[in-house]
Amino acid sequence: MKKCMLASACCWVILLSPSVRAKTTSTVATGDWNSAIWDNGAPAAGDTVNVGHSVVLTNATPPLLVFSQTAGTFTFAGSNAWLVAETVLIGGTVTHDLNSDTNGSDGWQVDNRVLITCTNLTLNGSINVSARGFRENPLNSTAPGLGPGGGMGERGGGHGGYGGGNVTPGYGLPYGNPADPQWHGSSGGNRENNSDRRGGRGGGLVIIEASGHVLINGSILANGENSPEYTWGGGGGAGGGINIRCGTWSSTGGVIRADGGWGSTFLGGSGGGGRIAICVSNSPAQALLPEPRAVISARYGTVSGPTIPPYWFGDYGTIYGNDPSVLPTVMTGCYGYVYGPVGDNWVRTSFALTNCWLRFASNQSARVNGDMVLDGTSLYALKDTSVGGDIHLTNGSSLMFAGNPTNGISPEWGTLVEVTGSVRVAASCVIYLQSEATNGGSVYMCVSNFHLAAGGIVSADESGFAGGNPSGYGPGAGSNSYGGAGYGGTGGRYPTYGGSTYGSATNPIHPGSGGAGSGSSSGKRGGGLIRITARNEMAIHGTMSANGGDTTENNRCAGSGGAIYLCADKFVEAYGTLRAEGGDGTNNCGAGGGGRIARYYRCDGFAGTVSVAGGGVSYPGQSGTVYSAFSSNYTVFTVAGDPARHGSPQPYGYGANGVAWGEIVTNTVNSPADEAGGRRYRCIGWRMTNGVGGSASGTGTVAVLTMDPDTTLFWLWTNEYYLTTLAGPHGSLESDPSGWYTHGGTSSVRAIPDSGYYFSQWRGDYGADLMLTNPLPITMDRPRSITAVFGATGGQTKVWTAMTGDWMNDSNWTPPGVPAFYDSVIIPSGTVTLAETPRLASLTVTGTGSLSTVSGAKVQLSVARDVVISGNTAQVVIRGGELSAGGDIVLAATSRLYAASAATNSSTPEYGVLVRCRDIVIRTNCWLYPQSDNTNGGSPKFIVRNLVIDAGGGIDANGRGFRGGLAPADPGGPTVGWGYGRGYLSNGGGYGGKGGRASPPYGQTYGSAETPIHPGSGGGGNDGNPWRSGGNGGGLVRVEAGGVIAVNGVVRANGNDGGGDYGTGGGSGGGIYLTCRVIEGSGSLTANGGAGHWAGGGSAGGGGRIAVWRTTDRFSGSAEAARGSTVTSPDAEPGTIYWGDIAPAGTVFCVR
Repeated sequence: MKKCMLASACCWVILLSPSVRAKTTSTVATGDWNSAIWDNGAPAAGDTVNVGHSVVLTNATPPLLVFSQTAGTFTFAGSNAWLVAETVLIGGTVTHDLNSDTNGSDGWQVDNRVLITCTNLTLNGSINVSARGFRENPLNSTAPGLGPGGGMGERGGGHGGYGGGNVTPGYGLPYGNPADPQWHGSSGGNRENNSDRRGGRGGGLVIIEASGHVLINGSILANGENSPEYTWGGGGGAGGGINIRCGTWSSTGGVIRADGGWGSTFLGGSGGGGRIAICVSNSPAQALLPEPRAVISARYGTVSGPTIPPYWFGDYGTIYGNDPSVLPTVMTGCYGYVYGPVGDNWVRTSFALTNCWLRFASNQSARVNGDMVLDGTSLYALKDTSVGGDIHLTNGSSLMFAGNPTNGISPEWGTLVEVTGSVRVAASCVIYLQSEATNGGSVYMCVSNFHLAAGGIVSADESGFAGGNPSGYGPGAGSNSYGGAGYGGTGGRYPTYGGSTYGSATNPIHPGSGGAGSGSSSGKRGGGLIRITARNEMAIHGTMSANGGDTTENNRCAGSGGAIYLCADKFVEAYGTLRAEGGDGTNNCGAGGGGRIARYYRCDGFAGTVSVAGGGVSYPGQSGTVYSAFSSNYTVFTVAGDPARHGSPQPYGYGANGVAWGEIVTNTVNSPADEAGGRRYRCIGWRMTNGVGGSASGTGTVAVLTMDPDTTLFWLWTNEYYLTTLAGPHGSLESDPSGWYTHGGTSSVRAIPDSGYYFSQWRGDYGADLMLTNPLPITMDRPRSITAVFGATGGQTKVWTAMTGDWMNDSNWTPPGVPAFYDSVIIPSGTVTLAETPRLASLTVTGTGSLSTVSGAKVQLSVARDVVISGNTAQVVIRGGELSAGGDIVLAATSRLYAASAATNSSTPEYGVLVRCRDIVIRTNCWLYPQSDNTNGGSPKFIVRNLVIDAGGGIDANGRGFRGGLAPADPGGPTVGWGYGRGYLSNGGGYGGKGGRASPPYGQTYGSAETPIHPGSGGGGNDGNPWRSGGNGGGLVRVEAGGVIAVNGVVRANGNDGGGDYGTGGGSGGGIYLTCRVIEGSGSLTANGGAGHWAGGGSAGGGGRIAVWRTTDRFSGSAEAARGSTVTSPDAEPGTIYWGDIAPAGTVFCVR
């Protein structure tokens, strides 16, 4: 069909001559191509046509002189639609109708496409045939998509690449010719017979036949349609076809796409990429044009569900070019398999790819005279490659070199990669080195420098000889269905089945061998060969890996480790990883033997990890070999650091260096060195030893030595720390001792307040006991930053004005400056973090304000007068340390106070956080939350004059004791709770009473009924699927009041119920320990155990412990320490309630 059309076009063009009476005609209305829409009659041969409206073309145009579209949509409708013109200018949108063929029984038909035949074409607008290819199947639910590559039931359609998710043979397959795309993309399969859950339509077809030049500054789009229903829709449509055949072409910022459509979120396969071909007929002229700058993409669609298997993604489509100059050397956003002469013997001045994925189809060799730069790009399957500059991989790029077959004699490699400059592999980037699977031909890289950053990878994992059935490939192949492969070490089940060793430990030029297989499966592949020679430096901060393939199947035995063969003048100091490990086997199949690693150098600073371990499980492989040596006949000169390496010694770095015997060496080191975070290291001298009993030492950073056998130079280092001293607002320092100090050095600083101000305290890195000391003595055992805080005589009101920030930041307060001793603090909103100890006159947290001390900082928040917490969400959180107030602590208007304990293992103090004040007053709807450490049991303690709890408010320690068993958790094994009475699997925690189904040592009672100073213990979890946690134990409410405790609200320390919905134990009740002169009120005290989940055998927690010591008892409320509600055998037990008497104060008479 195409050849006939092109011949007709040529005949029409020939008819054009100067004698033709041509006219210009322009559209005046939207409609079909007929005389009614033109201002000067219907176009005739040789006319200039201006299209500014939307027009539908159903037949071939006469051969026009100029076709110029400036606006509207120009639609090709039907297989006879054909635009023929000398010059085509497109500034609007061009498209074609949706393909109408829905029945492939008589062969699929392309009945719509964009077909343009011309001499020259300029595209500044858009040719957009996305979702115009094969449509969705209209028949029934889960019907396959239409077209030769239609997806099967919610799977993606295929075209240039296969559609995602297709496991049924014959569906979602590629079709068509990469060099001559003549097809639409196929549609994805339906999920249901519902217009919103159908498959996505395939991309359409664009054919441009130009004998002259094609300029693409706009876009040509033939993308497959996304699944219309994002969540439960069908598969994505495949990309369509774009076929450009011209004399020459160019582009500045153009876009050519035939991408597949997205699949739906829940297992809708994505569409495969389409096919793009750009063929030029005038190669000499093309070579003289500026390189095209265009996005050329035949990417598969994506799938965005939570856990999508890889096979639900389609594959990339194809990009074909018939001339090496067709594709640019600077590309962005280009995706696809590259076919044709465009990839043969590619010679470029430079090569830069950004956010691309390109894979050359076969035997691609390349010569780049300058740099090769990959940025966020994957470039695969290069063979012999020469780069005149550097190779840079950044932003997650990957680059694959593949070995050609070799006879192993001359040359002994299959692919040679020569780089005049350096190879630099950044973090998260990978170079893949692939050996030929049956011949073993491998890649050999020769470079000037090789730098592998931390997090960067050179991988030859599973890239050696292939596995086979019944025996693998390679000299050490596993055999007879059961053998693991060997190389540096024998394979598992050697010698009956396992592979033998082969090759050389000092010259490892072979990849690893493949494992044996059985049934319908082949063994796993061996590790490949990483062979790199660096004429200068090699830095290995990342990982080089040539591991054999692991197996988890009993009919696929493991591959052996491969080889790493590195030569460099200097291995710089680095701590990366080299590994050539055998793959793991199973209880039936042998593991792979370890590979071989060899390194040669003149200077060796590599101090990383090296492993050639054999694979494990029932039939392990033997370890491989590791070899390192000088590349010539040198004596060893070792440079070391004492106590550790710092700085960069020159000219011989840390590690082993090769130096001629008797040579006089001058080695130096930079000092100070390695400065970071206020810490650095200073060289204080050196010492030397050698193998003939000699020794020497000196001060300074220069050592002059005569090389005797086994000479070792130690550079001696000490720590230095930086001291920063500052004065806050309204004061100064008598002198500034800031600077570097040797470890253990001392200094001091004196704060001088301005007139009308006083020194309040120090903040920063000082001992807490020295907060008020002025002058402040300083010992430099770490970096320190210390600031003097000053306050106004008579005090000020400081208001927090930041949203979130640090208390000790002067700018977060109004007026500026950290609050001082006589200052009153107001926090009306925002979140304040406090990591140091402050002194205040008063503290008010209101509205939405929040104050939290930092866990582990042991902050002692000291307030001379009252602490008021009052507001809808106002809260104060004390994590360890202490809150002390000379006045009252008042909670009002739905506010909260959290007292979270740090861990403690000492009886002095026997608490993890302390709160002390005159009175604690808890109003209605306000709560105090004591939180014990959930694995250590450290708990808060409150020392007050009076405690007042109004009705509707209270102290809540429910579930705030030892935590329930998590899975897997310690101590004692999975699902065991924490605490002295911890519950075992599904059983309740104990405290005052035993937990349900308790058996020693689990779920037992502990502590004292009279002085309950512990929280409750956690219940056992459940190790089913999913894991379920036991209930937490109740916390500890411990209050020492010198006067009255008035409880009209609640004080509770109940255990939590078992978590989840099956078989978990409840936490035990916690502890309530109150001492006072008078107890009164009508509220409640509860320390009940939590219920277990009886389904699956969950048991209840035992009751906790309540002890109240008082002189006068006016309490009319209730006290309860009941077991949890779940009934088991044996059942959980209630806890203990103890009422103790304190003798009244006596009378003292003074007699004279």
